[in-house]
Amino acid sequence: MCAYRSAANRLHFALSSANLLSEQRFTTPSLCDSIAKGGFSLTGSYYLCDMLAICIPVYNFDVRPLVRTLHEQIESLTAEVELILIDDHSTPHYRALTQEVSHLAQYHPLPENIGRSRIRNLFLEYTEQPYLLFLDCDSGVLYDGFVLRYLTAITARRPPVICGGTTYTRARPPRERLLRWRYGHARESIPVHVRQLRPNASLMTNNFAIAREVLQEIPFEEELQHYGHEDTLLGYRLQTHGHLIYHISNPVQHDDLELNEAFLRKTEIAVGNLHKIVELVESPERLYEDIKLLRAYRLLRQLRVVGLVRMGFKLTRPALRAWLVRGTAPLWIMDGYKLGLLVSEEIRR
Repeated sequence: MCAYRSAANRLHFALSSANLLSEQRFTTPSLCDSIAKGGFSLTGSYYLCDMLAICIPVYNFDVRPLVRTLHEQIESLTAEVELILIDDHSTPHYRALTQEVSHLAQYHPLPENIGRSRIRNLFLEYTEQPYLLFLDCDSGVLYDGFVLRYLTAITARRPPVICGGTTYTRARPPRERLLRWRYGHARESIPVHVRQLRPNASLMTNNFAIAREVLQEIPFEEELQHYGHEDTLLGYRLQTHGHLIYHISNPVQHDDLELNEAFLRKTEIAVGNLHKIVELVESPERLYEDIKLLRAYRLLRQLRVVGLVRMGFKLTRPALRAWLVRGTAPLWIMDGYKLGLLVSEEIRR
């Protein structure tokens, strides 16, 4: 049985639970009643269980601040939360940095790079906990109760998947990193009430917890080895298996603002992944409903102008790309650029 070290911790849990339950409209009456009546106690029926492993795939990033923050939060609880790092064959410089905090977590450096999806599935071999919380290594934890909030949500409802969200710094970065920042604020920093409207289409795998048995049933697709849309495919498969994603307001901050050129290259790879996903799934109709880019592509096909748009994109791509790399182009130019890439991929479904 888990407990809290102090009355302050118990009160923190009760208030956090009450806020979360109200916000998410969870329907666990006994827990709600216990909190509302002030009946939550050290020896009561409701407590946080040892149920969580925090899993961080590491690749060429200084993960020390994130590990230290999470370790401090874990130490404030008596719940046995595991912290696990797997390094996907980073450079010696970054492996040495991670080694400095290896005493605070399980640390498993890999002899070769195995890719974004396979490394996430690998965490199942290093923990027996019933829930795995995945965080990208470039995440920044903003709140002292970050881990507690996940434990509260899991204890309250035992959802198959729970997603915390993403945010970006308010400070405007230099122009050479502006594209990632602007895109992130507009397209990824989505409040919980909006994410709840289309829960499985709003999954972002940089900050989410998943039940062990669900991940075993629906692992990350290991054919997708590179950046982009692995969360799209996972959300689709979860929905086809009847697993609804629950959303809470518990975001991490995306701290690695890539250079405009680097982010654009990753976007190009991601569009290629999206093309592959459409070819992978048995029934892509739901993907077309959930993803705006695919809906736009379908409209072009219905209007029979795909060939014309492909030709136009071929002529204008260098100029559009240069504008995006400067960081000042409107985001609809980014949308058009991605659509041009998708049209060039020749999707046949």
